[in-house]
Amino acid sequence: MTVSDESIDPHSPGGTNAAPGRVRDPDAAPRVVVDTNIIVQSPRLNSGAWRAALQAHLTHGITLHVPEVCLIEAAAWVRREMPARLSAFEKARNALEQVGLRISNDHWNDDALGVHRNATETVDGYLDYLRERLHGVPILPIPDVDHRELILRASAHRRPFNSHGSGYRDSLIWESVCAVAAGGHVILITANTKDFADGEHLATELADDLEARGMARNAVVLETSLLRVVERYAAEAADIRQLVEKLLGEPAALLGLEEELNLGFAQGGGLTYPHRPKELHAMFEDPEVEAIWDLHDLVVSSAKPVEDASYLILGSLGATGRIYSRVDDSDGRQLELARGADGVDEIVELDDQEFSVVAFRPVFVYFGAVFTPPDHIRNAGVVDVEPFEQ
Repeated sequence: MTVSDESIDPHSPGGTNAAPGRVRDPDAAPRVVVDTNIIVQSPRLNSGAWRAALQAHLTHGITLHVPEVCLIEAAAWVRREMPARLSAFEKARNALEQVGLRISNDHWNDDALGVHRNATETVDGYLDYLRERLHGVPILPIPDVDHRELILRASAHRRPFNSHGSGYRDSLIWESVCAVAAGGHVILITANTKDFADGEHLATELADDLEARGMARNAVVLETSLLRVVERYAAEAADIRQLVEKLLGEPAALLGLEEELNLGFAQGGGLTYPHRPKELHAMFEDPEVEAIWDLHDLVVSSAKPVEDASYLILGSLGATGRIYSRVDDSDGRQLELARGADGVDEIVELDDQEFSVVAFRPVFVYFGAVFTPPDHIRNAGVVDVEPFEQ
């Protein structure tokens, strides 16, 4: 078993109990517009959530729309990000060669693996890759807007412009959202709640926009997770859900899932731990969960079709979590205080001025993975973690 990527009522509106692959009326499918930050969460659109969303679009579980502005922004992000990724690769390669593991047999060619050449080709071809991956998904053209109106909006710091007057590209995305909303209600999936939202709801200025255009103030609703939209609206495969739950009931398979979930932590970092008041020592500031073990009480809540006869599975389980927080020891006293503190189970010294405090606590975990019958699980990852209520 190999497992390593990335929850919601399976009976909610959208017909999630329909048979996998059933083609529904596209006019009845929820209209979904995806922001740039949702694209760059999985730049190749290969996460379980993206694969399930594209399949749901194909079968009319949802109707995806992607603004052209977002494609351009995502390509610019990849171009900016690539140098840092290449630098990290070079450091890792040098570290391996220092302990005797030679990555390349060509001593005279610094790019014997073709990494830099491939990186250039990836950056140059990324926009074309996105368009091919999104084949069949409407790409919303850059809107023809009144620039005087945008200037007035920016000067007034009217959202999606921020307090500094920045937000030109967000405003173009908002215009694209409004164009889709003219044909019916829209779900805007964005992690940019600062410029688009008041709390969990659409910003008042944007709701005013909708009303001024003759639409309902709630014609656009916000969502921060593509995964949640997929779970709510994509077709359900109950037989697959039961099969996976039975598979993961086997001790060896559960241990394999544990290993792969921890591999996901190692590759992507920890998740914020929303601890209860006084649950952790005061020394824990912004604590994160960085590993889990002793998995138990596993439940698979849903299975959503993705391409290649695979399924995005979502579930929950109990576990023991390793919770940590970095502590600044610039005054030289914090480490000694931590050594004698109740509720601090482990201390890891990082350098002369910083260390980590660690606590082991029961946690409740939501996870996702891609399953290919009969027993292959991959792209597993923890979606969320919360305290385990005894």
